[in-house]
Amino acid sequence: MKLKLLEKYNLIFLIFFVSIIFILVFNLLSLNTSSDNEDKIKKVYYADNITATHKQVIDLFNQEYKGEIKVIPINLPFTKFTTNERKELLARSLRSHNSRIDVFAIDQIWLSRFSKWAVNLDELINISIQDSILPELLFTCYHDEQLKSVPLYVDLGVLYYRKDMLKKIPNYEQLTQKIKKSLTWEEFIDINQKYFSDQPSYIFQGRAYEGLICNLIEVLKSSPEIKNDQINLEQLLEKRTVDAVAFFHDLIYKYKISPQKVAQFNEVQSYRYTLRNDVPFFRGWVSSIKDSLAFGEYYSEVDKLGFGSIPHFQGGSPKSAYGGWNLMISKTSDDKEAAATFLKFILSDRVQKIFYKKSAYLPVVKSLYGKNKIVDDYFYEIMRNHGVHRPKIENYTKYSDILTLYLNEAIIGNIKPEEAIQRARDEIDNHIKTTNK
Repeated sequence: MKLKLLEKYNLIFLIFFVSIIFILVFNLLSLNTSSDNEDKIKKVYYADNITATHKQVIDLFNQEYKGEIKVIPINLPFTKFTTNERKELLARSLRSHNSRIDVFAIDQIWLSRFSKWAVNLDELINISIQDSILPELLFTCYHDEQLKSVPLYVDLGVLYYRKDMLKKIPNYEQLTQKIKKSLTWEEFIDINQKYFSDQPSYIFQGRAYEGLICNLIEVLKSSPEIKNDQINLEQLLEKRTVDAVAFFHDLIYKYKISPQKVAQFNEVQSYRYTLRNDVPFFRGWVSSIKDSLAFGEYYSEVDKLGFGSIPHFQGGSPKSAYGGWNLMISKTSDDKEAAATFLKFILSDRVQKIFYKKSAYLPVVKSLYGKNKIVDDYFYEIMRNHGVHRPKIENYTKYSDILTLYLNEAIIGNIKPEEAIQRARDEIDNHIKTTNK
């Protein structure tokens, strides 16, 4: 009896032991299979300011291309890096030639700076897709007649206002309609001095960075003396720019509608200061209205905001700087075809709609404007008739860094506007001569 019982226990133990071995072997085989499958997936590392909308688009792509391509985001948030800091961070990474970055976002005006690290997309992005892009944006993608980038989204400079504060002004409805079309700077200053004289009433971005150039060309180009549509480097270094810089200085010290702190502000700092201190007007971007990270703890206040066109000078017309970001594929990428698949996905109507509806990023494709529009005609009107690109020239980012340094000094009042432009011109001329040797 005891022997039979022992045999029974031995049999149970044997079955248990064999089962454990089977499970271990099965798991090992499963892990190997999973590892093999993972190795076959092409990984695309994508560096950008990864918002919740970017994450949604990336997740959608990864779901559709599951088992084939996986996009892995590298977050470079605007809350931590200015555009200039992000530019240098990317440049250092790509210069090393061992970067894991496959796709990276550039400010539109970084094209010439980064083209040496980017592949030619002409063979990866077919003509039909290129033709689907708004012509106002497509030209920002070409360097030396090669397609080096595609637009991710476009943005436009606008004037934001506090609806709750302006409602206290007589003829509020008429005023907001005028703001939408564009007040003259003379009217704008008068309103602020008349109704908000006891506080700062207008915030712009005066820090020494690229955002200051956007503010500058909107003021410069709204002057009646400048008629041509776009702006070049020479115009940024002449007498009219001296006048524009003097105007920024006057907003602070003569008209007293802007606080001295604007000379320290980028977008994030200016937005938060505006809402924290109940400032009635500030300069921002169309997409700012849905940028919860930029507004931070004050984002709940954005329902109080309306927006219209940037003011202009009497006899001139309103101007709006083009903003927005383009996408490039790194020359060192091991998966250029997979990266191009992601770029084409980004340019699809479906994804462009997501970016617009979730983040107010204006679409870059023709199909979402006009007859089959999802975009308000107001934005298309600004883009076609009032949009201004920054100079598309070699070494623009270097010249911009030089210029904004001296512009900022003049806005603060440390040097005269004439001296600021002369110093910038001398330094830029010297750089051009040195580069051409």
